[in-house]
Amino acid sequence: TNVEIAKINLAGALLDLQSKQEAFARERAQDFHHHTFTLAGAITGSSVSQTIETLGIWSRLDGEEPKPMEIRFHSPGGEVLSGMALFDEIRRLHSRGHHITTTVLGYAASMAGILIQAGTTRVMGREAYLLIHELSSIAVGKIGEIEDMAEMMRKMQERVINIFLDRAGGKISRATFTKHWKRKDWWLSSTDCLKYGFVDEVR
Repeated sequence: TNVEIAKINLAGALLDLQSKQEAFARERAQDFHHHTFTLAGAITGSSVSQTIETLGIWSRLDGEEPKPMEIRFHSPGGEVLSGMALFDEIRRLHSRGHHITTTVLGYAASMAGILIQAGTTRVMGREAYLLIHELSSIAVGKIGEIEDMAEMMRKMQERVINIFLDRAGGKISRATFTKHWKRKDWWLSSTDCLKYGFVDEVR
């Protein structure tokens, strides 16, 4: 009957789902074992906390001996302040001798593109893209409060520019950088990023 056929199809679908879930769990376990974390999705307080917690676990293994770790980004960007917390944590671990590879898979936009610059080694997939643009925010309140927010954003933006220029190692000037990103989205291919010094390797 149609009911029996539906039950058989449902049982088959459930078995398929269970198999996929088990395969996903095995893959995640393998990544965890090999110190590889994939941050897919927006940069938020939650995703940043999860990433920092995982990096912390890895850094404390084997008596905190320096070790390689990798963060793979496939992200549209997100919260600047949350992202900067992760940026500082990556740099802190780097300063303690850990080798942190930051990798772009697909694309790393906005805050994710900034986070790529935190890595000891910055890697990009051959068909991946980086998106750089001016910082954005929503300001609500009295004129003075909005002006204060704008001033803070300008300070943060200057820090972001310096992050890119410092890691570029002289391959791009401040004038060229600001010309490209000011008031527009600046999409860069892996070839562009290697040319301007925003990544170290294309794989």
